[in-house]
Amino acid sequence: MSFAIVASLVALVVGAPCDAAVPLSGGDTSPCEGILVPSAEALRAIQCARVGLPGCRATLDAERGSYVIRLDAAAQREDALLDRVAHAERALDAMAKCPECERAWWDSPALWAGGGLVVGVGLTIAILKATLVAQ
Repeated sequence: MSFAIVASLVALVVGAPCDAAVPLSGGDTSPCEGILVPSAEALRAIQCARVGLPGCRATLDAERGSYVIRLDAAAQREDALLDRVAHAERALDAMAKCPECERAWWDSPALWAGGGLVVGVGLTIAILKATLVAQ
């Protein structure tokens, strides 16, 4: 229920423009001005407003605290990601200055060519021996 309706209900209960309660049938025109509701509904609305507003304030405060914590965590994650990006950029700059510095000993093209030649010759000799022994 909106605050304006609750305020109107409070005004109705506290001091309505009508002098006395008048029973009305459905569709009859009221002799008084203002909002006409059953008193049980008016009291229920007032009770709801009394309980609802402090509850809303407590919920708002809790959500505000949660929002601040989430915002701080997001800022920390952003800082960590920016640090990782900066570290990767420094590593790329270092690799660009000296491309051979980061190459491992086994990653040499000459080593792979020599190793392939040795394996090929050894395999050829093994096949020739096996063929000669089988005859």
